[in-house]
Amino acid sequence: PVDITGSPHNGPNEVSWLADRDLTSYYCTIGDGNFVQYDFGEVVEIDQIAMACYSGNVRKQFFDVLVSDDV
Repeated sequence: PVDITGSPHNGPNEVSWLADRDLTSYYCTIGDGNFVQYDFGEVVEIDQIAMACYSGNVRKQFFDVLVSDDV
């Protein structure tokens, strides 16, 4: 991504850590209505989304994935 923005985070976490491919870093925000927006700078084809969630084996997470072809 060219840019990543998101809702205010909890703790020292940075939204840019979502794309660092380091499973020891993370981004955390609490509550409904929070968002993360990836800007790729151009229209790109996305055929899958992969993510790892902290304590994903004991917690439940829900996501809405919205896309746009705005350039």
